[in-house]
Amino acid sequence: MKAVSTILRDGTINVLVDADIGDLVEGFLARKDEDVIELRDALKRNDHETVEILGHRMKGAGEAFGFEEVSEIGKHLELAAKNWRSEEVRRLVEELSRYLESIQVTYR
Repeated sequence: MKAVSTILRDGTINVLVDADIGDLVEGFLARKDEDVIELRDALKRNDHETVEILGHRMKGAGEAFGFEEVSEIGKHLELAAKNWRSEEVRRLVEELSRYLESIQVTYR
């Protein structure tokens, strides 16, 4: 079963996850935190290929875990990298970072 997200009044995104896939979800989120670091480094190097690859991976993986927002950001990252719109990439990386920071996982 997919994760179910609810936005709380304080802006926290509470994600309800089946306990039996909790380790997978935690690993996924940890990898996305690592991706933010890698994306920032790629921006500094003007490495559009890395941004495009990471965006493509996020586009596919986010929905598999119930994180449609990650997929949506990944899709836009991939497109922005193809045309190397660095300011848009920067904005999307920060959007991804804020999204990940606001997630609180709860198990059912």
